[in-house]
Amino acid sequence: MENLLKAFHEILRKNQREIEGYRFTVPSSKVYPFQWLWDSCFHSIIYLSLGEVERAKEEIISILAGQWENGMIPHMIYRGSFKKHRVKWNTTKNTSSITQPPMIAYSVERIYRKTDDKNFMEKVFERLDKYYSWLRTARGDKYLLYIEHPWESGQDDLPVWDQVYRKEDPSSKTLRSYKIKILKGSFRFKVKSVLFNSVYLRNLRSMSFLASAIGLSEKALAYKQIYKLTEEEFRKDLLDTEMGVFFALHENKHIKIKTANIFLPLFAKMLKTEEAKQLIEKYLLNEDLFWTKYPVPTVSIDEHSFQPNRYWRGSTWININWFIYKGLKEYNFDDIAEELRQRSFSLVSKSGFHEYYNSINGMGRGPDDFVWSGLIFDMN
Repeated sequence: MENLLKAFHEILRKNQREIEGYRFTVPSSKVYPFQWLWDSCFHSIIYLSLGEVERAKEEIISILAGQWENGMIPHMIYRGSFKKHRVKWNTTKNTSSITQPPMIAYSVERIYRKTDDKNFMEKVFERLDKYYSWLRTARGDKYLLYIEHPWESGQDDLPVWDQVYRKEDPSSKTLRSYKIKILKGSFRFKVKSVLFNSVYLRNLRSMSFLASAIGLSEKALAYKQIYKLTEEEFRKDLLDTEMGVFFALHENKHIKIKTANIFLPLFAKMLKTEEAKQLIEKYLLNEDLFWTKYPVPTVSIDEHSFQPNRYWRGSTWININWFIYKGLKEYNFDDIAEELRQRSFSLVSKSGFHEYYNSINGMGRGPDDFVWSGLIFDMN
């Protein structure tokens, strides 16, 4: 543990930046040299778990600095002169023109619960409120949200999107071509993602808590009501009643590919206890589906698209394990949560802080200086 923590602190040191008056942490100095929205939310949580409260706050402040006038928080802010990951966005701003899973209110809630810092809360709440209002307006279909680009999902190459493209087992090059077509407007992508909406649901609870904490009781009640209505629509639109799991929706049809996203409603705490128990026993702990030596693969082993080495197509990601761990703890499945924590630690101890991992043999994939894999330190 001590050596692992020392190695991670060295990665943090190399990935920390101070540019244009803002201090933040890039996901990987080797591959991802800018600031990403949900990465910074995870980084903030990691800093809190390490006792670095000011760094946690700075991640939030720096990402909010890129917020657009309409409330949208872009998924990327380009600070620095690197050319990597620069594409033609539909904006003149030094940011992307899409968003990412809206984790930021949860991160701020964690900061407040740790620090009781109302000054910080009051400094950021109005901007958070503006962002979640933008989500309802710009991405809302009644109450559930849809994404307009696979990059907004945070899970770029998930096999779920193959059905949107109407391609079977596409190459990485083909997947990239569709992402560019979507940006150019020559291909329409509109999907209700289970992960995106699960994160959104949990963050509505955070917004209600934050509003209440600073005395905005009417705003707190409004967020509770939005949560209730969104949860009802989530269940109505995304639940496959035969299988007992939630699937993404495209053109009013479920995309029935079993991915680790079926466990994200645990994080949103929207399941009944019996539903959670069945989900865990039937799917999560099933060694023929998701309970590999190094769980949890992003795609079930029995799916045709399962490839344990490929990006979001069967590999294991620590942030997904973290979501599932937190969900298990919400439902008091402490023994299973502890087993997942231990296997996650074992994975990182074996292969280092990689972006993702082979879910069968545990070999690291992607860059080996990836910060959000430090979420293992928040699995407690």
